[in-house]
Amino acid sequence: MVVVLLGITAVTSSAVGLVYRVTEAPIAQAKLHKKADALAQVLPPFDNTPADEMQAVAAGNDSVYVYTARMGQTVAGYAVESFASGFGGPIRIMVGFGPDGRIRNIQVLEQTETPGLGAKLAEEGNPVQASLLGKSPAEVKMSVRKDGGDIDAITASTISSRAYIQAVSLAYTAFLEVSGADASGWDASSGATSSRQVREEEAATSDSASGATGRNEEADTASGATPSADTEAGTDTESASAGVVGDTVSGATLQTENTDVSSGATSSSANHVSGDNEQKGKRQ
Repeated sequence: MVVVLLGITAVTSSAVGLVYRVTEAPIAQAKLHKKADALAQVLPPFDNTPADEMQAVAAGNDSVYVYTARMGQTVAGYAVESFASGFGGPIRIMVGFGPDGRIRNIQVLEQTETPGLGAKLAEEGNPVQASLLGKSPAEVKMSVRKDGGDIDAITASTISSRAYIQAVSLAYTAFLEVSGADASGWDASSGATSSRQVREEEAATSDSASGATGRNEEADTASGATPSADTEAGTDTESASAGVVGDTVSGATLQTENTDVSSGATSSSANHVSGDNEQKGKRQ
């Protein structure tokens, strides 16, 4: 029995190895063809060979590849092969930039997202792509609207949409490095537009709209969430002003005094005791 199992294993392994060797070259050729097609779609007309001017830019343990397109001696644009981790696995895209940093087009090279959901990011004109075309990443909030950004997400595919945007942000960072374009206002570490003035104006607008004051808030640019100091501490400011103390360990609320908020008068048990004593003295 053992010999039979070993024989079956050997035959299966040999078959898998043979299939891999047979399909390896066609798969590699298909990837090269798809990459060349993507370059042609995301770049403006050019008369050089962008692959000959490819530059690798380190990105963590991987690299982002920047292809420079020229028309004569003039730079026509840049194509950046970028990546991110999606819901179903790695996503690789090709992003085309004009010399001014505006996105010309985006093509998906590889993806394993859920069919009918995240896989829609490979479709031409998907909501994420449509939100980015013709724009410079430095001029928009590079996150989905659910996270407080300016980019539309694919329905029911937020994780895939975030990965797509992350890959575009990474591509833009590489574009800035190779092209030497003005990188002011761009946070390369997070792939987000960094503007203190914009954040302060948004905070002021938020406070005036809600009527809230004195809140200690900091924007989380990675997730788009805005934590509130009141929420994190578990403190009810209205209860605190009325003399109610929250027991954060047990969740119980202790009433230390009965405060009439409207009149500002405070009635305590001590006042009741002294009042009774005075009444007894008068009777005597």
